[in-house]
Amino acid sequence: MVLLPEYAGLEPQDWHALKDLVLGAAYGAGEISIPPRLRSHPAAQHLQSFLTSRDKKHLDKAAEALCPLHPDTAWLALEKS
Repeated sequence: MVLLPEYAGLEPQDWHALKDLVLGAAYGAGEISIPPRLRSHPAAQHLQSFLTSRDKKHLDKAAEALCPLHPDTAWLALEKS
């Protein structure tokens, strides 16, 4: 299977799963658990940093890592996908 750049090196279903976790964290979801298969992805690592520190710059980095083709509009891309 070819992993397309618009999915940040992930399979589409994994991209959507990670996107949902990042958006959930941004909206203040209570329990966020990153699946082991996704933990090595840069977006997951930034998300984990946010969960540890609550520093929102890590969420911005997670969004950008999920949208490498459009980092300046990453949040919009996540919201619309």
